Amino acid sequence: MKSFALFKIIFCLLSTIPLIKAEDKIPFPIIENGNGASIYYRGKNKVIQTAIDILIKDSQQVCRKRGISLTDSEKEGDILVGVIGEDKIFDALCSQHYPKYKELKGKWETFLIHPIRSHDNKKKLLIAGSDTRGAAYGILELSRSMGISPWIWWADVVPEKKDSVLWNRSPQYVQGPSVPYRGIFLNDEDWGLMPWSTKNHDPANRAGEIGIRTYSKIFELMMRLRANTLWPAMHECTVPFHFVKDARETAEKYGIIIGTSHCEPMMRNSAGEWNDQLNGPYNFVTNSNNVIRYWKERLLEVGQKENIYTIGMRGKHDGRMQGVSSIEEEKNVLQQVIRNQRDLLTTYVNSNIKKIPQIFVPYKEVLKVYNNGLSLPDDITLMWSDDNHGHLTRLNSDKEKSRTGGSGIYYHISYWGSPQDYLWLASTQPGLIYQEMQRAWENQARKIWILNVGDIKPGEYLIEFFLDMAWNIHSMDSTTIRSHLSSWVSQQFPGYEHEISPLLNLYYDLAAQRKPEHMEFLPSKKGILFSNPYNFHEFGDEAGRRIHWYQVISDLSEEIYKNMDHERKDSYFQLVHYPVSAAASMNKKVLYAQKARELAVYNLPAANNYSTLSKKEYDKISQLTRHYNLETSKGKWNGIMSMSPRNQSVFKCPELPEFITSTKKGLLLWVDGNPSPSEERQVSLPALTKGGDRPSTVTVYQRDHGHIVYEAVDIPKGFQIQTSPLPGGEVQIAVYADSTTQDGRNTIKIKLNGEYYEFICPAVSAKTNLPQQFIENQFYISFPATQQINNQLKTKVIDSLGHSGSSIVLPKSSRDNKNKHAFYEFYSFSKGPFSLYVGSIPIHPQCGKELRYAVIIDNQEPVIVSTYAEFHTKKWNLNVLRNQSLTSSQHIIKTPGKHTIQIYALDEDLYLDQIMIDFKENRNFYAIPCSCYNNPVYSLINKNPVIKNKDLPTKK
Repeated sequence: MKSFALFKIIFCLLSTIPLIKAEDKIPFPIIENGNGASIYYRGKNKVIQTAIDILIKDSQQVCRKRGISLTDSEKEGDILVGVIGEDKIFDALCSQHYPKYKELKGKWETFLIHPIRSHDNKKKLLIAGSDTRGAAYGILELSRSMGISPWIWWADVVPEKKDSVLWNRSPQYVQGPSVPYRGIFLNDEDWGLMPWSTKNHDPANRAGEIGIRTYSKIFELMMRLRANTLWPAMHECTVPFHFVKDARETAEKYGIIIGTSHCEPMMRNSAGEWNDQLNGPYNFVTNSNNVIRYWKERLLEVGQKENIYTIGMRGKHDGRMQGVSSIEEEKNVLQQVIRNQRDLLTTYVNSNIKKIPQIFVPYKEVLKVYNNGLSLPDDITLMWSDDNHGHLTRLNSDKEKSRTGGSGIYYHISYWGSPQDYLWLASTQPGLIYQEMQRAWENQARKIWILNVGDIKPGEYLIEFFLDMAWNIHSMDSTTIRSHLSSWVSQQFPGYEHEISPLLNLYYDLAAQRKPEHMEFLPSKKGILFSNPYNFHEFGDEAGRRIHWYQVISDLSEEIYKNMDHERKDSYFQLVHYPVSAAASMNKKVLYAQKARELAVYNLPAANNYSTLSKKEYDKISQLTRHYNLETSKGKWNGIMSMSPRNQSVFKCPELPEFITSTKKGLLLWVDGNPSPSEERQVSLPALTKGGDRPSTVTVYQRDHGHIVYEAVDIPKGFQIQTSPLPGGEVQIAVYADSTTQDGRNTIKIKLNGEYYEFICPAVSAKTNLPQQFIENQFYISFPATQQINNQLKTKVIDSLGHSGSSIVLPKSSRDNKNKHAFYEFYSFSKGPFSLYVGSIPIHPQCGKELRYAVIIDNQEPVIVSTYAEFHTKKWNLNVLRNQSLTSSQHIIKTPGKHTIQIYALDEDLYLDQIMIDFKENRNFYAIPCSCYNNPVYSLINKNPVIKNKDLPTKK
């Protein structure tokens, strides 16, 4: 009775507090005059207390005077924290100031932040959680508002000191997650996370133990990123999570739910926990009793804790199930496995199986088993995976969408496996993550999202991008992906977003053509050439253009790094400078070596220079990595970064030709588009389109070790010349033709090393008002697919996706439904046969095995093309390494002039990136030349625009 009377008195007092009106929008001072507010929490929940401790610690780095303080008096508290339904006094407070507070009760991880006034008219801030994690996320929302980055420890991001921080968002500010279970998978930790932790940050007596000091920092990062689920590190080199003393208790302190990966059923890690000598083979067919006993042991240990249980079985570590020889046999055994596992769960966890979170991951060969008719209980969550390279292999059928257990996604930004690893730099294009996770969301895969993050570093931005989508799927749309990156940069480096964002955008877009780890084009041991390499003598030197743009962003990053505030240098090096500079050096290392080998065939001394340059770039990667490990943050990160994970050949210094000593004199001229150089004094260039912005190029090589001296002699009216010394000592001459150039054959005379040379350069003019990119020049036309002209086509542009930097999705259609066709017009000088190349995103169709488009040229019959590549085929290998499905179809036009293209999708999930019309047979190239470099977002970083006539003046 006394407690009830006390509650009644308190409730009456609270009822006298005037309600704050939404239109008042009175800002609440989290920090005022350099001092932090006080915070009051009546309860004892350790997750909420952990969040308060983090907030207080953060405020001490922001406040110029005193940080936020914890008070044991509600009257003295400026910030009042509680969980709805756990404290009657707090509920009464919520009821008085937020009458709809009961709507939050029972919701998942939701919080309310609401300014109020006390009876003495003092400003207060109410933080109410629907549960403990909701309250914790609400508390840390104040850290975000103070300018604290989630990467304050993991990337040493230094917050700005402030005198004042106001909470001035809408009075009734409510947030809750889109995806209930959101988290990360620590994987392939052998070369970064594990050695760094065990040898540097958290030394342990046992080899390979990632201790609680490290896990505490991981859990804190997750809490800051509003992630609630961890799949712990699980390789053989690492001590299993449940063997680490106090690991579970530490996870609980931060509100982290523990799960396990696709190959670790029933909370057990077969790679590190199963002992063949003690238990026999990890084979359910021949050794089921020991396997079941092994699972039971873990359930007895952790069955009453908060877990997500992986159901099913694969082989030890991550191989195929042992003891089966066919898909049908595997299905039958797996069916029995699942029955036994669910019996264990009902016995040792909860008698109501539907209340136990369970996932089944049809990953790799298990997907074939599932598709073969595996019967899966309806309450288990189906967890679809990508193809390890960012493209979802499967999504729900209509029947699967209605499963009570729902579905989720397991996604990679790091991977060890075929056709090649990418464990070094995290360079997945954000638009690809956006589009695939958006597809998943629209397909009802909304229960659990897990991201394979490798070693965490250097995937910082992509981790936050993924988890931001999981927290709020509406936080961005297809046109604001780059804006998200800009906002993120602003949080880490206030005031630098205009300089850093473009170079990071280009870093991701360049890797969308080819990841740094995939830059090896030499045949593998199996004799498979993964794809044609970039060509130095096609499309105006496509390889050189890639080198140029990497040079641009690495130079810009170096300039920013040198001028960055001292306290932010370490953070900038980790988040920006290392990945940008190392990716640039990897590309230059490989491409310089390729050019050295090509020139060595012609005994050109420039090959020696390119060999030297390639070796220098290898050394630069080594120096950058050494700085990361030994000097960044005073050695804090020693061991976290390996420049050669798994010691693959792409990371080594390339094979280089023997040193060339040449006694031959004279020059070799290599005309763009020709397969080999020429000794002739007269060379023919492909026809130039008058007024076009694409030049014809000739590269001049010295056959001995001298320099090239050049001089313009006779340049016809309308032609402009631009010369560029190249890194190997050769000179590239670019020829442009403006609208005043005379049609037909023209002769340009240039003096090279005292000798006269003639360039025969035809010029043609187009009788059309089409933009230049749609007019044939040098036998081809190329343009981004987004430049389609059908105003009736209701589609969306996905930014930061594809080789061109943006892509469009075509809805499924038919020949007659022209409202859903992409339309293009082009102008040709050529007639006859041509190839139409279409670059699309290598998506796996949601269901079925077809992904086709149809092409109509003018009014001809449609030509149907399939872009689909079955998982783990040679075609799929090519697609995932180039991050594009490059398909072609053959067509004929009978007359030059204006023509039309229609492209429509015959199946769902067709994402168009680039288009090229090519009249040249068997052209040897890597990428369609309408790349991301032309995107307006990069106009700010191209500090070296082409200046025509800079070096060679025309002779009058």
